[in-house]
Amino acid sequence: IYLLQRRPIKLPLPPGPPKLPVLGNLLDHPSTLEWETYMEWSKSYNSDILHLSMAGKSVVILSSMNAAVDLLQKRSAIYSDRVRLPMVNELMRWEFNFGSSPFASPQAPQLPVFDQLSNSTRPKQLSATHRLLRRSLQRPDRLLEDLRNMVGEIIIGSAYGLDVLPEDDPYVKLAEQANAGLIQGFIPGRFLVDSLPILKYVPRWFPGSGPYTTALMKEAIRWKPTAPVWIPHFVGVEDEYRGYRIPAGSVVIPNIWAILHDEALYPEPYAFRPERFLINGKLDPSAPTSDVAFGYGRRFCPGQDLSLSILWITMASILATFDITKAVGEDGKVIEPSCDYSSAFVLVPLPFEYSIKPRSKESEALIRSTVDQE
Repeated sequence: IYLLQRRPIKLPLPPGPPKLPVLGNLLDHPSTLEWETYMEWSKSYNSDILHLSMAGKSVVILSSMNAAVDLLQKRSAIYSDRVRLPMVNELMRWEFNFGSSPFASPQAPQLPVFDQLSNSTRPKQLSATHRLLRRSLQRPDRLLEDLRNMVGEIIIGSAYGLDVLPEDDPYVKLAEQANAGLIQGFIPGRFLVDSLPILKYVPRWFPGSGPYTTALMKEAIRWKPTAPVWIPHFVGVEDEYRGYRIPAGSVVIPNIWAILHDEALYPEPYAFRPERFLINGKLDPSAPTSDVAFGYGRRFCPGQDLSLSILWITMASILATFDITKAVGEDGKVIEPSCDYSSAFVLVPLPFEYSIKPRSKESEALIRSTVDQE
């Protein structure tokens, strides 16, 4: 009796869908739009922390701001490692990628370098944006393609010092092809081999930053986050949270989609409302942040500042010089744009019709004058 009384009580696992012997939830795991399924499971079990078993591998899903901050940020000392991803690091040979490397890997010292990119590449960002505006005058129907090329131009130019061609650049194409496979490999459960391995606000350097443009950028990031589920974290030691046991060796996945569509934080979360970040025409410092789209803790996206800088400059420049409206069909009826996205680690909007025209003759002249500034 004494020994039974002394035996430690094992805490329960977080709630989750029923598990099959050996396979666990492997057959339940969705192959597409997994962030939406995670969100539905959270509602069904009335819990912002879920537990899944993927053929014996423990997976914990975090679907609230509080849970993600408590574990991935406040306890980042034990939650900052990366899970082993055989498909990405071994079969695809992306072991050099610090985004998926263990926290103590040789790639870790490279992280601080990204903090310097946002400041040092601003002239390149402005030049690339000017070229984007001029291309939009010449071929307005290729805006999405030109946007991708512009981002590739900035990143490749900043990282490698290479000049990128205006279109059909081999380096940009190579990067897009590599990323197409990589973004699929990052999704936990997408490949069987992974389960069975046998802003900070608008930059201060931009004087007079328009609060509405900033709010627009924040809402775009929140409404359709680029990565609905972030790269999985890994906890190597057993932990306890809210009376639940987090087993050692668990994969911990922040469900960014659920966090940024939490009605308690963002009323009418599926409505696009930049005003939610404003108060009396100014940025509301008490509004919930949308920066969680870039991850948590010590493994947040190192390119966050660079991404926000590129996004703000591009949005402000396009909105200042172009009118973007819904397209009109040959029958004279307005064509409602599609809001559909591809289902992968990174959301990519599917092609849709639109209309883009210079706001005025003065705007067109201003765009053309940017040639003289390069």
